Amino acid sequence: MWFYVESQQQRGPVSDEDIQRMHSQGVIQPDTLIWREGQANWLPFRSVFAAGTPPISPTVLNPGQVACSQCGRAFPESDVIRYGNVAVCAECKPLFVQKLKEGVALDASVLQYASFGRRFGAKFLDGIIQQVVQLAIRAIFFPTSFTDQSVPTLLVTSVAGLVFTILYEGSFLGRFAATPGKMAVGIRVVRPDGSRISYLTAFLRPLAEIVSGLTLGVGYLMAAWDPQGRSLHDRICNTRVVRKL
Repeated sequence: MWFYVESQQQRGPVSDEDIQRMHSQGVIQPDTLIWREGQANWLPFRSVFAAGTPPISPTVLNPGQVACSQCGRAFPESDVIRYGNVAVCAECKPLFVQKLKEGVALDASVLQYASFGRRFGAKFLDGIIQQVVQLAIRAIFFPTSFTDQSVPTLLVTSVAGLVFTILYEGSFLGRFAATPGKMAVGIRVVRPDGSRISYLTAFLRPLAEIVSGLTLGVGYLMAAWDPQGRSLHDRICNTRVVRKL
């Protein structure tokens, strides 16, 4: 029998036939996390059923036992600690805690996806910061742009604003995995497994965000109902926005 994660909640159990049917109906996505007894970790559906059949776990579990997510060995349920859906044995606990402090990717089932409200708050704060900085730059270097409303001037200021946004978000996301607005509300941008995104992805993400804006905001609103809180630009860049551990 299989269990799966939906809206950050464990669901199941379901049979092999049911989980395949749910995938064909779109209920379970390729990156939906699934688990069954004998499997050491929660894994994306696409990894488990890549070859069409469930994998055979090297860890054999007896009744009442669970597998440590770090070393893979079997232990009685009473001998492990739980962090979300992750089990950790006493021997691996110090290393696991250190990983949490360092923000190292652990297991996708540990990720706590950011709420739409937090994302909106971060975007609002970043918008204020960018507007203040851009106005200051214009006042210092292009003071005439406030009174000159000709097409060339408007075009130049628009392009300059876009370039500034890409540099602002790309630099912060690449270096800290979060912009100042995201830092303020305690969220960050990561890969699907929770690891850091590359600088390339960091600079491409604000460009992909333009697409979300061109959809009259629907691309942003997708984060409100997506099971993993993904907006359209998250889907394009294969990123996730999560709460900082």
